[in-house]
Amino acid sequence: MHRFIAFTLLWFLCSAAAAGQEVATGSTPNSTVHFYHDVGHIKWTLPNADDFMFGVPHFTVGPRVLCTRKIGVECEIEVSARQLWTSIEDRRRDLLNNVGAYLPDAVEQSPKIQKVGSPSVEYVVLTHKKDGGKIALGFAAHGPYVIRFRLVGRDPEGQKLSEVLAVIQSAEALNRNEFLAFKLADGKAACDKLSPESKSANDAAYANSAYSHVDYRSYFVNEAAPARGQAEVEANLAKVRQQYIEQIAEWPKESILSFCQSFPAQVENAEQ
Repeated sequence: MHRFIAFTLLWFLCSAAAAGQEVATGSTPNSTVHFYHDVGHIKWTLPNADDFMFGVPHFTVGPRVLCTRKIGVECEIEVSARQLWTSIEDRRRDLLNNVGAYLPDAVEQSPKIQKVGSPSVEYVVLTHKKDGGKIALGFAAHGPYVIRFRLVGRDPEGQKLSEVLAVIQSAEALNRNEFLAFKLADGKAACDKLSPESKSANDAAYANSAYSHVDYRSYFVNEAAPARGQAEVEANLAKVRQQYIEQIAEWPKESILSFCQSFPAQVENAEQ
């Protein structure tokens, strides 16, 4: 259940803002800002700029963070737009399922998910039986984004993994509130129309959320696409909503009901 149409129109809305988004901040020379579609701007802080570089998107919503040869391991950190109806338990199950492909060659046969930081990064580390090399897989799901990472190589003391985890923990979603408010408002509008039996519970959850008071439209008009003018931006936001509703309307009825009944949980997830 992805917002393919909304994704396309957001690209149209934000294309001006997306151009040339690698911006070093003056006070922190290792900090860089990039634009991610359906997520907004993310500021990354690299603990050692020589160890990391930004790679082109590859089935992702924006640039990936890659390890350079200098750090001595292979790694990839990628960003996707967060699906607020996906629970943390589901993400953990997906992580363990992905880890399962590596178990035949691993020392660890009952891998445990580890957690670090606040907001947290959750991950699993395996050791190769023959050469002692490490593979680490993990995720961080916060605000409007999901970050997934993979590290492969020799790291006996875990120092290189610590450096990768520090990069992930540094990710700061600069337009967090605006993009979450945008997603929740469209989700609620869809459910109001397609699942009226869910409306009462959804009204209460939304009214109690700070996101119901976020003026995300002003963000798109004044910051994301100021050159396009308010009327054009408003028209495209309306298209995003209408086509999103039409997309959901094509789902099976039980899927629509499940999605709309999960709206209070989506509001709660947005806070994380």
